[in-house]
Amino acid sequence: MKLFRFITIFVLLFVLIVWVSFSGCKKNSSSDPATLDSISVGVILPMDNANAQLQLNSIKLAFKEVNDAGGVGMGYPLRIELRSSEGNNREEIAVEKAQEILETSNQFVGYVTCYSSSSLGIVNNICKEKGIGAISGSASISNLSGISDYFERLCPVDEFEAKILTNKAQYLGINKVAIAIQAEEPYCQNISNEFQYYFESGTVEKVEFFKNDSEYFNKLEQLINDSTDAIMISMLDFENYSEFLEKMNQISSKIDFSNTYFILCNGLYSEDLFNAQVNDLLGNINGNPKNFGAISYPDTNSVDFKYFKSNLLETYNQNVGAYNAQYYDIGYLYALAIEQSFFSANIDNIETFRSMVGAFIRGISRPDAGDFPVNPSQGWKTMKLAAVKGSIDYSGASGNCNIDQDGNVITSFKVFTLSESGSELHFETIEFVNGDKGYKPR
Repeated sequence: MKLFRFITIFVLLFVLIVWVSFSGCKKNSSSDPATLDSISVGVILPMDNANAQLQLNSIKLAFKEVNDAGGVGMGYPLRIELRSSEGNNREEIAVEKAQEILETSNQFVGYVTCYSSSSLGIVNNICKEKGIGAISGSASISNLSGISDYFERLCPVDEFEAKILTNKAQYLGINKVAIAIQAEEPYCQNISNEFQYYFESGTVEKVEFFKNDSEYFNKLEQLINDSTDAIMISMLDFENYSEFLEKMNQISSKIDFSNTYFILCNGLYSEDLFNAQVNDLLGNINGNPKNFGAISYPDTNSVDFKYFKSNLLETYNQNVGAYNAQYYDIGYLYALAIEQSFFSANIDNIETFRSMVGAFIRGISRPDAGDFPVNPSQGWKTMKLAAVKGSIDYSGASGNCNIDQDGNVITSFKVFTLSESGSELHFETIEFVNGDKGYKPR
């Protein structure tokens, strides 16, 4: 009897030890979704801009589709750590917000950025030093090319937009252009420089405007002269370009703008523009719209764009706007990079895991021999299975997601104009320009 009791106690103790050991291992296992409640991506957008909420919804949609289909790894849901980069110095503010995310979240694996200024700040001050990935859907200035192996973008560089604007201006017979620039904004400086480079000697004036500039009317007089065929508005923030258009309207009683074209940078492709004084921009000259601009835009006939468009409307009652498809694709690039990182790094070591996620983005985005093609319309379960099995090539709603060695892509563009129907303002597409696969930044 004593022997039987001893054996029974021994067996129970053995079972208890095994159970405790297993429970302890399970608690620390990177494959157990209980170790973290989610995996997050830091999203930094200028939430005072009308486009920002639309872009945020696009990322949220991608994450929702992933989460509804089981999440990443062994069941981790993806979550967004949102911060706003609104303010007078977006570069500084974005760095502050990015640092805040880094210091307060032990489950964050990378950044999503917006403007060139905020992207520059985050990459130079955090990503390079820490080995953390960042992806932008809309940062386009040239000096972001090759800035870091941990930064990429799903929009082409400004040079391509400048070439399209130049070709359109020359087609319309525009010979002389004056350029109004939002001061201290990298994108506005860069796109105006690129346009001047391609338009060559046709640029007659370049004038920088500060918000509440005490020399505003003097600068307007400097900008405008009798021989100017067009004014390029290279501005990004509503407060800046609304002030410019208002001041210009105040002098329209002295200066006739009826035969002046207006060239719009892609930063003005926003419903915010509808709230500005735009009367001088509207109308036609010789049957052509007085204003035009160019913006990176996907093939609207592609299967994945239609899939994204339908889901976006159903989920958020939202039509596709500027760079929405790019931010949707960023969501899936992160999901796939996270999925593949589970096979190379342990999430308990979050710093190593973050670096692995950042390193995987480019390989996922471009085709190599033997890659399995994946896209959102397949559904996350199919995409996840492909990522588990081996190397993949992602293409999505924005079209070409093939990120090159400098972190760049080339996509198609649309030429647009601001129009009025009755009392309603809207953007109208004039034409599409196919992505030039042979185009390389100079």
